Amino acid sequence: MTTEASKRAIHQSPDAELDIFLAKSTLGFKKWSFLVGLLSYSGFTALDFFRFPSELYSTTIPARVLFVLIPLCIAVYVHWTKPISSTRAYISLNTTIYLATGLVNVFVYALARGSGVSEFSELGFVLIILFGCLMISLPILHATMVSIFLIVVLFFVTSLVEGFVIAHVFQISVYTCVATLCLIVHASFQRLLTDNYNMIQQFYGDSITDRLTGLKNNRYFVKQTLHLIQQGKVENKEVSLVIIDIDNFKEINDKYGHAYGDDCLSKLGKTLRSVCRREHDFPCRFAGDEFTIVMYDASKQEVMKVCQDILTDIQLYDVEVSIGNATSKIDKSMPAIVIKNKLFEQADEALYKAKENGRNMVFSAADLEG
Repeated sequence: MTTEASKRAIHQSPDAELDIFLAKSTLGFKKWSFLVGLLSYSGFTALDFFRFPSELYSTTIPARVLFVLIPLCIAVYVHWTKPISSTRAYISLNTTIYLATGLVNVFVYALARGSGVSEFSELGFVLIILFGCLMISLPILHATMVSIFLIVVLFFVTSLVEGFVIAHVFQISVYTCVATLCLIVHASFQRLLTDNYNMIQQFYGDSITDRLTGLKNNRYFVKQTLHLIQQGKVENKEVSLVIIDIDNFKEINDKYGHAYGDDCLSKLGKTLRSVCRREHDFPCRFAGDEFTIVMYDASKQEVMKVCQDILTDIQLYDVEVSIGNATSKIDKSMPAIVIKNKLFEQADEALYKAKENGRNMVFSAADLEG
C-alpha cells in the first residue's frame, strides 16, 4: 500500500506548496542577511576592545561571542549549505538569534551606562530590530513577540540604570515605530510573494488543464507520470496506465456534429473523474478522443475494477469506449522516460487489441503476454 510519506511526496497540499515557494523565494535574502549580520556583529564585537575599558570588554566580548556570534555562525552554515524547503526551517535557531542579539545589546548597554561609559550608540538596537523583523524573514508572530519583549526589557533596564525620564518614553516609541514599520514591510513583501505564487499557479493550472473536460492535459500527464515512476523506483511501487478511447468517434462527429462530439468527450471526462476515487490516481485527456488514467501502487484487481466501472458508467450516456491497460515493471536501472514510453506502448497495444476484438471492452497488456 502507499505510505503516508509517499502520498505527501505525490500530492503536496496547496499550503505546503506555497510554504515551499516562500521559503525558496526568501532563502537568498536570508543567506546574505545572516552573513552580513555575522560580519557586522564581528565588527561591533571588535569595537568593544577600543571603546570600553578592559574590565568591561572582558565581559562584553565573551558574551557577544557565546550568545550571538556562535549562533550566527551556525545560521550562516545551515542556510548556505543545507537544503531549506520550509519557512519554518530552523525557526527556533533564527528566533533565538534575534532574541539573544537583543538581550546581549541591552546587557552591554546596562554595563556601559553603569560603568559611566557614554560611547554606546542607540543605533545598534535599531539595527537589531531591522535584522529580526525584516532581514531574516521570521514568521510575523515570532518577530512581533520577540520585538515586544525586547522593547519592554530595554525600557525597564533603561529606567533602572538611568532613572525614569520622559525621553525614555520617546525612545521606546521610536523603537516601536521602527519595529512596526519593519513588520508591515515584511507582511507586505510576504503578501506580494503570495500573490505572485497564486498568479503563477493560475497560469500553470490553465496550461495543464483541458478546457472542454476540465481534466489535466498531455503536458501534466507526462510530467506527473515521470514523477510517479521515479517515486515508484525509490519505493518499489508499480505504476499502472489505463488508456481509454471512444469507439467510432469520427463517425459520431460526422453524423451528429462536433457539438455532440464535444458533449461525449465532456461526459467521458466526468465519468473518469468519478471512477478515480484514490487521491493519488489522476485522469487526463491525452489527445482528441483518447484519455488516460495513471494509478500508483494499484493492484491488478483495482486497475480492472476502474476499467470495468468506466465501461459500465459511460453507457449511461450512450457512449462506448475501448480500454487498454498496462503496469510498469520495477527496473531501477532504467530511466523513468524509458519506462514511461514502454508503459504507454504496452497499454496502447492492449487498447488496439480491444478495438480489434469488437470494441466496447477492456484488454490488459498482461493478457497479451500470456
